[in-house]
Amino acid sequence: NLGGPIASIYANVHEYAPPPHAIDAVSASLKLVSGATGSLSTVRGVPDHFRIHVAGTAGWAEVRDFGTLQVSLLDGTQKTQNFGRAVAIAHLLERFADAVRGEHPFPVSKSSMLATVAAFEATIVSIEHGTPIDVIQPGYEQ
Repeated sequence: NLGGPIASIYANVHEYAPPPHAIDAVSASLKLVSGATGSLSTVRGVPDHFRIHVAGTAGWAEVRDFGTLQVSLLDGTQKTQNFGRAVAIAHLLERFADAVRGEHPFPVSKSSMLATVAAFEATIVSIEHGTPIDVIQPGYEQ
């Protein structure tokens, strides 16, 4: 949802070691409806690490391990904020509990959740067929 709906996905998997100590990697190239591009990668069997990196015409922003935000602008301005991983997860769980109690809507729309599932399904089909796959958009709200 960072860049809007995904138009197509081209994914592949690389297996380096079989179970019980599996090591494999999945990478996916994304084409967004807006024309922007992106990539997603994951590796199983290595120490836990999480990162989202977004680059644009004015600079870039990166979130690491669900709690550290770093922004770097083309003018040389840099800023880092630490939120703490536990805080981010706790916040999400609190929003979910609020939604269950009917106090506030969950911050991710149902159509966005369905778009995520559609992207996962397209990733699986792309891996199986070795070709780019169009993502069927069930409806999208940002």
